[in-house]
Amino acid sequence: PSNRLVADELERRWNTALERVERVERRIEEEQTRRDRLQPVEAIQRRLPKVGFRSRKSLTSAEVRLSELNAVEGDTVDLLSLRAANLINENTDTVKIFQSGEIKKAVTVKGLRVSKGARAAIEAAGGKVED
Repeated sequence: PSNRLVADELERRWNTALERVERVERRIEEEQTRRDRLQPVEAIQRRLPKVGFRSRKSLTSAEVRLSELNAVEGDTVDLLSLRAANLINENTDTVKIFQSGEIKKAVTVKGLRVSKGARAAIEAAGGKVED
């Protein structure tokens, strides 16, 4: 009788293990069919909105207001004098001056881009713009 009890116990354990394997295989099949029904990644990416653009040019260019030129020491405004006045950072290599505010002294702008309105205001204050 003891051998029969051992055989029954082994058979029961074997059957439970087979049931577990069947459950795992069913779950794997369900997951694969679910993945097959999903849209491909390219379709999902096309539906998502584009979140913006960061220009690399903006890392090396800056805009300076006309009123900020009053903080520059001396009568010549160029890249070095703007850096000395902490109006631009060290990485900046292109600067454009645009009209916003007033300039109170005559300055000479060298090697910088200048808008039409800023050019007129600089010349009206007695300064000049050299390209």
